[in-house]
Amino acid sequence: MKNLVLIGMAGAAKTTTGKAIAKKLNMPFFDTDEVYVSYYRESISDTFANLGEEVFRKRETAIAKMLGKADGAVIACGGGIVLREENMTALKANAVVVWLTASPEAIYARVSRNDRRPLLHDGGIEKVRKMMSDREPLYRKYADITADNSFIGIDRCSDKIIAAYRAETRQ
Repeated sequence: MKNLVLIGMAGAAKTTTGKAIAKKLNMPFFDTDEVYVSYYRESISDTFANLGEEVFRKRETAIAKMLGKADGAVIACGGGIVLREENMTALKANAVVVWLTASPEAIYARVSRNDRRPLLHDGGIEKVRKMMSDREPLYRKYADITADNSFIGIDRCSDKIIAAYRAETRQ
């Protein structure tokens, strides 16, 4: 059974939506950031601060390759997973990829309350807009499905994604 992989910016509600989808489909759920913390026994913020972004990205690739071997799982990815093609090659091998989007204002409102977002901690909404603009071509490149959750709740969004996932896996 194909995995359902959620990509998108930090604050796009990938984890919350992914958990809802996994529950509705009775599939296991993995969050790449949670797996990272569990596996490396270190927060992502600590890795950025102590070892730098490059070490984090290498470790993130190892997590992507490991989770890419899953079968029939829902996987919510960190926002920068698309920055390395090898991550997406591993994840797309057996998956339908969903780009979960939201407006810059919705993203900023969600991440500004959370200090665990090392790349978005400073810079305000302008930094969010710039990152979204920089990453949009990559999200678009890898996505099989796009779902915007700016103005709909998790339940409706997850139902729409499930319907699109089922349609993709029937092809």
